Amino acid sequence: MKRILIGATALMISACSMYQSEFDSPACKGIGCKSVSDVMELIVERKEKQDLFVPDEDDARILKERQRR
Repeated sequence: MKRILIGATALMISACSMYQSEFDSPACKGIGCKSVSDVMELIVERKEKQDLFVPDEDDARILKERQRR
């Protein structure tokens, strides 16, 4: 029983060492830390075309107003 416990512990510890902390591609610039509701406000839904993500709140508001017309 003791051998099984030692083996399982060694296996769990070695699994952590295989984690890659660096990635091939760099992280792109995002919108930072925002709530889901804030992000939803930045999405402009369009009828004929694909929905549009606008990272600037003022621009998103203007585009939404134009869509309503």
